[in-house]
Amino acid sequence: MSDPKSALAGQRLYIVLLPATFSTLRWCIYSLLEHLPFNLVLVGNGIDRDEAKRLDRLCNGHSRLSFVAAFDVVQAHGIALDYAFKLDQQPWFAFADSDVAALEPLSDWLAQQIASHDVFSSCTIAKNAESLVRRGFGGQATISPSGKAVAASYFSVYRRAPVSQLMARYGISFKRHHPRRLPSAVVEQIDASDITEQNYDTGKLLSLMASYTGLRVGHENHKALLHLGGMSKDFSGGDERRDMRRNHERIQTYFRQVLTNPPDVEVAAPSLDQQWKVRNTVQSGRKLKVLMAHLQQRYASLEAAWASP
Repeated sequence: MSDPKSALAGQRLYIVLLPATFSTLRWCIYSLLEHLPFNLVLVGNGIDRDEAKRLDRLCNGHSRLSFVAAFDVVQAHGIALDYAFKLDQQPWFAFADSDVAALEPLSDWLAQQIASHDVFSSCTIAKNAESLVRRGFGGQATISPSGKAVAASYFSVYRRAPVSQLMARYGISFKRHHPRRLPSAVVEQIDASDITEQNYDTGKLLSLMASYTGLRVGHENHKALLHLGGMSKDFSGGDERRDMRRNHERIQTYFRQVLTNPPDVEVAAPSLDQQWKVRNTVQSGRKLKVLMAHLQQRYASLEAAWASP
């Protein structure tokens, strides 16, 4: 039996990159390069010609980095993942958001996860309590309304062969689905949840179908896999929800300051409402600062390539 860790070596991890974000988030991408076994493929989603030229030059300077200019105009995240899915036929299809950081080596942990899953996801947004279980079809949901496991869309690894069969059989992908080809039980659940093409999250129905057909779908967070997250649109209405949104925005601002200041600059802790555990946020921020100082030296040649006009 092959070693799952060795099976992941050389596999590709796709990162969909929006315009003008690499400069801030490059530390996150370097951290994945440092602490995971994948080759990283940056998928340009609306990247202009000048930035694409810089990314090309940077990626040419590292054997495990590559850049693909996929779309001239920004497309939905699911469409970009559908594009990436067709770029190779490797046994695993893995993807991560561009604001995901690995704070320590994670290859052994990830190998254990893929050994027991066909679809595995991780990395709940930093703003959320670890114990919070979310049902539904939004990005953070890991349980469908009927109790079936579904994958979050921030960091995921899919076993390609059975997932490709699902796509072909049911006309489903990370973005698209054809209700007439889905089992009636799934269609009823979608209807009951008022799901439309516009409001179910990336890959949610694909992972739901994986659960319905008996594939092993699971989610587990890891303290060293940090997702900074958008933190701005999940909650609306009501005093409590406004307080939560305000905290989310403060955390997002804190991590943006961590990423944009030099590694040796201390960033003040965010001011959060009392019920929020600021300690975990600040500890993650400080670990990221320490890691950035290491990455600055480790990837000095990439930094030089990026800095060149």
